[in-house]
Amino acid sequence: MDIIRVSEDHLALLAWTQFDYEEDCEWGGIAQDYKRPFGNSDVIGDMGEIVGRELCEDEARLLHIELTAVVQQAVRHALDPEVPFGLGVECRLPWRAERLLK
Repeated sequence: MDIIRVSEDHLALLAWTQFDYEEDCEWGGIAQDYKRPFGNSDVIGDMGEIVGRELCEDEARLLHIELTAVVQQAVRHALDPEVPFGLGVECRLPWRAERLLK
């Protein structure tokens, strides 16, 4: 079980995350815009601009994968304020995201 701690980078990226509806699988679902997840197609450049520093591809990919846990925790918090959310909060990666980090 991979646990991450919400960082300032995660919160900054969350504020810029673009969502859309993906219908290419069985039921479809809400998904991050996979071509322009932060507004433009230069994903690493966008991420670096958002967090205020240059990111290498590996760091950008890790932050992007970790963002799945941050989004999930933010939604849970929005529905139930008793669920903690914010800087430093620990949250669990969803299983597909967790597999990518193995």
